[in-house]
Amino acid sequence: GSQAPSPIERRVLPSGAILLARVDHATPVLSAKAAFLGGVRHETNAQGGLTELVSRTWTSGTKDLDEAEIMRRIENMAGGLGAFGGRNSVGLSMQTISPFEADAISLFDELLVAPVVNEAAVEREKVVMLEAIRSRQDNPSHLVSQLFSQMMFKGHPYARDTYGTPEMVKALGRGSVDAYLKSVLMSKNLMIAIAGAVDVDLWEERLAKAT
Repeated sequence: GSQAPSPIERRVLPSGAILLARVDHATPVLSAKAAFLGGVRHETNAQGGLTELVSRTWTSGTKDLDEAEIMRRIENMAGGLGAFGGRNSVGLSMQTISPFEADAISLFDELLVAPVVNEAAVEREKVVMLEAIRSRQDNPSHLVSQLFSQMMFKGHPYARDTYGTPEMVKALGRGSVDAYLKSVLMSKNLMIAIAGAVDVDLWEERLAKAT
């Protein structure tokens, strides 16, 4: 029969970042997720939409790689890559197959420690967000949900629409995204979870150097 998944391992990296791992070699697939405390709670009242913009642009560049090269690399790994942002967290997510594990770790940790957001990507995603805000205003269920949040969480960041207002989004730029990332990319604020056909020692060794 197939080998049962291992129990969850917890390792603390020298920086204080936490690595959680669950090894399962039933299929040659692996996934990794890195999460930082942040999200909408980390925004100021004037920065509505910033977490959403960060999640859309984080993977658009690093110190050494542009957006096209990042996409080429993840496609060559038969993988997927993206960033996410919510009310309480922001982070990166990656999936690939085990033959490309070492390459995946390299790309993952470069995006963790040396993101350089592409200005064209920021402007492109602002346009998409502004269009989404306009279409949401015609959606009764969204409007009801937003009114509920405003009443339920009055005076708290949760009361704001995660997309912000058109005025707020227009005021955001690459500088806003860079400042946000710098403020949350602190290793002691980091938790990484890996699962599947993973070499935990390799991830620990490489991430210990990066974080």
